[in-house]
Amino acid sequence: MKVEKLSERDQKALLGLIMLLAVALAYFVGYKGLLNSAAVTKNENLQLQTRLEDLKEKDKNKKQVLEDTQECEAKINVLAQKYPSKVTPEKVFYDMYNLDVALGKTAFTSVVAEMNGLFYPVAEGTEVSADNTQSTQTVQDHSEKPGFSDGIITAYKTQVTTQIKNMSYSALKKMIKEINSYDGRMTMDNMNLIFSKESGLLEGSVVYEMYELEGSPKEYAQPDIRMPSGVKNIFGTFDAK
Repeated sequence: MKVEKLSERDQKALLGLIMLLAVALAYFVGYKGLLNSAAVTKNENLQLQTRLEDLKEKDKNKKQVLEDTQECEAKINVLAQKYPSKVTPEKVFYDMYNLDVALGKTAFTSVVAEMNGLFYPVAEGTEVSADNTQSTQTVQDHSEKPGFSDGIITAYKTQVTTQIKNMSYSALKKMIKEINSYDGRMTMDNMNLIFSKESGLLEGSVVYEMYELEGSPKEYAQPDIRMPSGVKNIFGTFDAK
């Protein structure tokens, strides 16, 4: 078999084609990969630069942020001081007794307390009406749970329903004043009073709500209840100090 030799011109053309293929292969395999890697690196550098500028700006505002945080914490502590850490049945009736005394000791004919219903956070499955009041309450045992001081906010409310009779208009105004100055946190949830033509006074019902905050810096103060004994106090009534 006769093999023809390539001419010098064909050899040069073949060599040029091989070199062209080598350059193309280098571009697609190496150089293009380097370009993509460079683009990724550039994008990462831009993100890091943005992050660095953001950290520098925050560092400039560090002092102001700390001052604002301390100011907010102080305001929160002042607010928390208005909520007692615990509300007990004896405290409820002690305070209602004092309120009745302030009104002339003739206003309340009955006092019924629904103790320690979960107020915040709203329990799962608890329905909330449009006026943001709970339609159902669950009595909680919260004697050993963490509270406000642990960064967990849990609040309870005790609903006190009173029946009122023979209350004057001036006593009504005094009652509102006493609630506003109450050493704790008390609100009137509902007031249903009518004018009696027979007595010329008010009668009906008022529903109060007393609140407590777990872990509050306002510690519970045991009410000072004096209950004298003897023939003059055979039914065990008490006087508040």
